[in-house]
This record gives sequence, C-alpha cells and structure tokens, in this order.
Amino acid sequence: LQSWPQRLGGGPILLVVTGRPAHRARLRHVGPRTTVEMKNLGSRLSKEIVQDVLGAQRVPQGLVQLIHTRTGGNPFFMEEVCAGLREDGSVTVQQGRLVLSGSLETLFVPNTVRSVIRARLDRLDDGARGLLDMASVVGREFQLRILERVAAPQVPALPLLQRLASLDLIQPVHAAPGSHRYSSRRARAARGGGGVLVSNDARP
Repeated sequence: LQSWPQRLGGGPILLVVTGRPAHRARLRHVGPRTTVEMKNLGSRLSKEIVQDVLGAQRVPQGLVQLIHTRTGGNPFFMEEVCAGLREDGSVTVQQGRLVLSGSLETLFVPNTVRSVIRARLDRLDDGARGLLDMASVVGREFQLRILERVAAPQVPALPLLQRLASLDLIQPVHAAPGSHRYSSRRARAARGGGGVLVSNDARP
C-alpha cells in the first residue's frame, strides 16, 4: 500500500481498505487518508438483526439483550447466534412471534463466533461436514468442480453444497453462470489447528 501511490503515477486514486485497529499503524505513511471507525451495533439495531434473521416481528426484549450483551453488538456474531438458536430448536416463530422452547435463564449462547459456528457444524451429517471441511481447506472461495475432484466418487457434491448454502454456511459467489462458485468464510472461521474443522465434541 505504501508504494502504490508512486507506482500508479500522479493521477487521482480512491483506495478503500478495511482492517482491524491493530493494523492502523502500518498505514500511517499512506496519505492523505480518512479513517472511519466501525462501531458495534446498539440495542435497537441489534433487535432488527434478531428480527430479520429469525423472521419474527415480535421478539422478547430479554432475548435481544442477552444476544446483544454476549456478542458485544457484533453483527456477524449475532447472525450466527440467531441461526444456531433456530437450528437447535431453542426458538420457534408462531404467527410472527418468537417463542422460546425453555426459559431465558437456561438458554445457552456461546461466548465466541468460533464456538457458535462449531455448534452449527456439529449438527451436520458426516457427508455435509466432510465436504465443508474440504472446502475450508481449498480457500476462501472454491468451485464445485474442484471438490468433485477431491471428494469420493459416491459423494453427491452439488446437493450437499446446495444444502450448506440453504443453511448459510457457504455463500454463492456471483460469477459465470453454471460455475457453482462459493465462499467459505464461515467454515474457515471455525477451522482449528491443522486446517480442518474441529467440532465441539472433538475438542480436548
């Protein structure tokens, strides 16, 4: 980044860079620049995310507060928590109203993004989980044809990918029609040491 202004000449350039606060010092020699600090969401916007992800118009305020407190208002973390609660049956939606299957006091909400994604992965069958493991090792993005080369012949790669996409564990990437290209950022977020997905059951 420091050398780009010189390499690209003296013309006007707009460069947008995202990064964590710890990396800010590395850009101190790049300028002129404007830094926009992204803050975590407040309670009102957190409630909107919970409503949107869970598909409910009315949600218990206590649940919103619990999710907001546990996630620190991190949008990605909140989305994963809500998806996990829906998938494990902790919450259901009845006529637009969110209903807890148990009490709020006994509701389990993981402490980290990695933990909540691992819990979601634990609910997958072996075929889907194995394919997702391969995808997370391939890279941030992968194509169906690559997985078909490395997976066992009897593995139905495309139906499994479509199922993982329906669970939002992978995301389709807009590319050429029929390319079946996906992003695996959630799977990579849950990767343990050695480059494979580690389930909660497998951790020491």
